[in-house]
Amino acid sequence: KYGSGEANIRGRVSCTLTTSSACDKMAAIGPDPPAEEFNHIAEEDFRPTKQEVSATFDVTRVVSIEPPPNGGWVAWSQVLGGHIITFFTWGFITSFGMFQAHYTSIGLSTPSNISWIGALTVFLLLSVPLWSGAASDTGHFKLVLRMGIGLWLVGIFMTSICKEYWQFVLAQGFCIGLANGCMFVPMVSVISTYFDATKRSFAISITLCGSGTGGLVIPIMLNRLIDRIGFGWAVRTLGFMALVMLLIAERLLKKRLPPKSSVKMLEPSELKDPVFDLFILGSVFCFAGLWFAFFYINAFARRTLSMTLEESIPLLLVLNGVGIPGRLLPAYIADHYCRPLTISLIVSFVTALLLYCWAAINSTAGMYAFAALYGLFAAALQAMFPATLADLTLDNKKIGTRMGMGFALSSFGCLIGGPGGGALVEAGNGSYLYGQVLAGSCGVLGFTCFLTAALIHKKKAKQLDDV
Repeated sequence: KYGSGEANIRGRVSCTLTTSSACDKMAAIGPDPPAEEFNHIAEEDFRPTKQEVSATFDVTRVVSIEPPPNGGWVAWSQVLGGHIITFFTWGFITSFGMFQAHYTSIGLSTPSNISWIGALTVFLLLSVPLWSGAASDTGHFKLVLRMGIGLWLVGIFMTSICKEYWQFVLAQGFCIGLANGCMFVPMVSVISTYFDATKRSFAISITLCGSGTGGLVIPIMLNRLIDRIGFGWAVRTLGFMALVMLLIAERLLKKRLPPKSSVKMLEPSELKDPVFDLFILGSVFCFAGLWFAFFYINAFARRTLSMTLEESIPLLLVLNGVGIPGRLLPAYIADHYCRPLTISLIVSFVTALLLYCWAAINSTAGMYAFAALYGLFAAALQAMFPATLADLTLDNKKIGTRMGMGFALSSFGCLIGGPGGGALVEAGNGSYLYGQVLAGSCGVLGFTCFLTAALIHKKKAKQLDDV
């Protein structure tokens, strides 16, 4: 009367999985029969085939919504690879105070002009991810990473043979800066997908501790080797070390989520979020003030406190060394007690206050105290920047693009602190007061933006809770 019960059921199941034409054919069979007619049919007969599932569902979407491992060798090996990348990107940048002092001592150019070399490396590290972050999201992470490693090695070996100012700008400023931009932000966006909100900030902060370890090792290494084998071979030795370590990082880092079919380098819709906008604007001001101390702490100690180059290097080591706990402790607090935006708010205020206090320092002991405190809170501010961007991004597949936008927009602040502060030093006939006031004022403006963003974010969260 009803035909084959097994065929009828298989046809009705595949109606939900295949095309509408198949459903039309099954509708012609007739009305639904009584349930007892099919008691003899095995449960397996109701299960769709792999072909039917694949014709209906996008398998990549099923994979992409799997929870992150949040630990284990695979996840923590990404952190290890990222730590190595950060060692040679941010670690090299935070060591620029030593390059600034060395280039000034050999009369390469004026302090303001020399600071452009360091400012370019920071600016390009933060702005290039506008492209590299989007390229990573579309499945080209490995290509972008390898391109960055190659450019970094070319830049460091070319720096070792430079003689003129413009050559250093091209090799150390542009080439290494482009390399940093290709490696850093895509790496951070990949690592953030391996952890959930309970460990993400901590994992990213361990990654960013590479800035502290690099800021310790690179100045010590170069300072000792320059006296023994000269600047050229000292820099080449750093290049050979980078060759080995960066290749290890390349083998460790792997993208977890499937690629998006297309990604816009700029997503105008993301700029409609006032919390995101204010956080980026605040970061512009904070970065403008932040880098003045990193670039000029050695030069300030030599000119104002009459320290030698050898005596001023430990200041940079203290500044970078305390950055390791400065990155880990705030990340732990952000993961367990509050949001990363709250930590950014607190540390931005303290760094601004310390920059104002710097102007009153006139002793070696005071300088070391400033280096320790400023290094601690400045490191926390840097660590919380990508952690906050990731925390404010609800869609994990947009992390790469949104981080690229955030880093690129905030990069303009780096062009203010170094060269702008250097110009004020020259205008003050060698006095650092104007530059210190500019740096502190930029920090206050950044704090104000963070505070406004936090208040809006809290108001939105309360509205959602009420709903």
